[in-house]
Amino acid sequence: INGPGGIGKTRLAIAAAAGMKDEFPDGVWVVSMEDLNEGGRGANHVLHSLGIPESAVGSSTMGLSQALKRKRALLVLDNCEHLVASIVQLCARLSKECENVHILVTSRESLGILGERVWTVPPLPVPDPAHLPQSLPALLRNENLMALLQKYPSALGTALVPDAAGFLTIDRAKYHDVFTGDLPADEAKALAAMQGPVKGDIFGTAFPVPARKTIPSWYMVATEDHAINPDLERFYAQRMKAKTTELKSSHVPFLSQPDKVVTMIEEAPSSSTIAGQVRNELGPVTEWSG
Repeated sequence: INGPGGIGKTRLAIAAAAGMKDEFPDGVWVVSMEDLNEGGRGANHVLHSLGIPESAVGSSTMGLSQALKRKRALLVLDNCEHLVASIVQLCARLSKECENVHILVTSRESLGILGERVWTVPPLPVPDPAHLPQSLPALLRNENLMALLQKYPSALGTALVPDAAGFLTIDRAKYHDVFTGDLPADEAKALAAMQGPVKGDIFGTAFPVPARKTIPSWYMVATEDHAINPDLERFYAQRMKAKTTELKSSHVPFLSQPDKVVTMIEEAPSSSTIAGQVRNELGPVTEWSG
């Protein structure tokens, strides 16, 4: 199962595994690979997750293969996109030596191995603007991003390109100009290569009770932002009655001017009881930024 982060791959895999448990009398195991790195001994981690003791001789992959050789089981390996090389080796060996073991992998990309069947989780559909609510009260109750992007256009709209699965990313050739204009070109190039696809559901997700109505707000407007129209940022700030700071920056002031962003976070809370609560909530953010 592949698709962008947060699209629901894990939930689908668990549901699929639960629905097939009767077909695998020797067990169904779900193993999270999220916290491992590429050198994190994936086979060893799976061994421990299944409660199989390590073999004194041979590799963990060999021990896992021997333990599962005569089993009819389903192995779910979850969040494998950062371990593709090692997962390919593990799956290839188990598929060859354990003919009754089935493997279900969730990842942001397919493995590309023989016999693999890929099911891509599609993004949620973008709503037709013609069917958006027209009245202001309705928009305030059930607002979505698409309507605002049409009212406040930006260069981002012409910079998005679909990948092979139909998910949107920013064209690498335009990434620097649109997203990171005040960063060095080499940093922008690295960020462009690491970007994740845009989740389609963000364009249609509605929030019945906007947070701006319930908590005090501070807002930093990036005046040189080509990804989000600065006028849209000002609209948000004004509507939420936020204390606003304008900074001559691209979309990523936290990368290009981190000291100024940290200063704004530190100075945002004032003397009220509610602001004191916000100060406590912002503390970890300030520490992380520093």
